Amino acid sequence: MKRMKIMSRLEEYKSLPFSKALYYLVQHKAKCNRECWAEEGYRWIELHTPSNRSTMSLPYIYIKTSCGEKVPWVPSTLDILANDWEALVLQGNRYE
Repeated sequence: MKRMKIMSRLEEYKSLPFSKALYYLVQHKAKCNRECWAEEGYRWIELHTPSNRSTMSLPYIYIKTSCGEKVPWVPSTLDILANDWEALVLQGNRYE
């Protein structure tokens, strides 16, 4: 039996436009936030992909508050036009 060792690292991208943050959110399953959200009590947004047991049938974006609550999220015009987005991407490398 071969044993796989998994190495991973966290990469952070700052000062992004919304389109780039959305790219990381969807393609890399990143957690994204805005710099100004720390003052408002928000933590980050994430993409939820439903499983067979989920009541939702399509992926959706939710926001996680500082209290740990998850709420469906739709960006405002200010969010879409902002250039202060940050993305946290977990990069995993597998090797034997």
